Amino acid sequence: MIKQPFDLKAYNTFGFSVKSMAGAVISSANQLVEAIELAQLNQLPIIIIGGGSNIVLKNNLPGLVLIIKIQGIDIIEEHAEYVYIRVGAGVVWDELVQYSLNQGWYGLENLSIIPGTVGACPIQNVGAYGVEIKDFFYELTALDINTLQEKVLTNNDCCFQYRDSIFKNEYKDKYVITSVTFKLSKNPQINLTDLNLRKELEHLPYDEISPESVRSAVITIRNRRLPKVDDIGNAGSFFMNPIVEENVFNNIFSQYKDLLFTPLEQKRFKISAGWLIDKCGWKGHQDNEVGVYEKNPLVLINHGGGTGDQLLALSEKIEHSVFTTFGIKLKMEPRLYY
Repeated sequence: MIKQPFDLKAYNTFGFSVKSMAGAVISSANQLVEAIELAQLNQLPIIIIGGGSNIVLKNNLPGLVLIIKIQGIDIIEEHAEYVYIRVGAGVVWDELVQYSLNQGWYGLENLSIIPGTVGACPIQNVGAYGVEIKDFFYELTALDINTLQEKVLTNNDCCFQYRDSIFKNEYKDKYVITSVTFKLSKNPQINLTDLNLRKELEHLPYDEISPESVRSAVITIRNRRLPKVDDIGNAGSFFMNPIVEENVFNNIFSQYKDLLFTPLEQKRFKISAGWLIDKCGWKGHQDNEVGVYEKNPLVLINHGGGTGDQLLALSEKIEHSVFTTFGIKLKMEPRLYY
């Protein structure tokens, strides 16, 4: 089951040529326990990877890398208007979205073709086009790496926030998610709160907009704005949209009336990180074998042969440029391993 060394190029969507000291593909909870026990016996650090779509691998990694591929989609409870489904952490996220639509279970369509696996999505409360994981998340099962005991966490337990959860804070590197349970509606729930999505569907009368047409529109938008990882190495949005106080917003808006932003509660504003980066002139920029995607400045890319070091050097230049121009500190969305 365990290979030494373990090639990670196929397990990170940037396509960086990185290896770990050892690694294994995990397809069941029992295999997971066995692998962790072996790592503990040999005092090896453990690194958990799902689809590898939200990570940056800087160097070869010490320890044991576990690729979570646990499968399964099971109905736990069903009612006239909604259904609870338990999904293995290794299920490809978009396969779940399509499967749910095929079954007549709705809510996830706004999150179409987000790369990665189901188990990784709650960690940063993945969101897009007006919907976040927390909106349809019921509970998850996770394995305590130290005690090897299972723990069930509810929606409240996970402390979901914008691109954040307890797994990026108090529980970071302490648990491995093995399954996620969702509560989905059997009645279509059309969410058009996102402006870009509304524009994409404006040719349709509202009563003709279906969950399937929402999925189709989301796929069209994402394919227009994001490169496919099979063609160009990337991890989607590289920076989180910064949330600022009213005084910071007013200062920027007074100078830039084309500012892209979303008003939030408590007089705060979410600013488009892509807009900030574009204003600093980074769109289409290339450094060595890495660069900024020409169609979307929020996406950093590997042209082929690039390294994690090169990518991080570029991201630091972008962060410095945005901070110098706007006084806003950008935060990297993918997790860095080195």
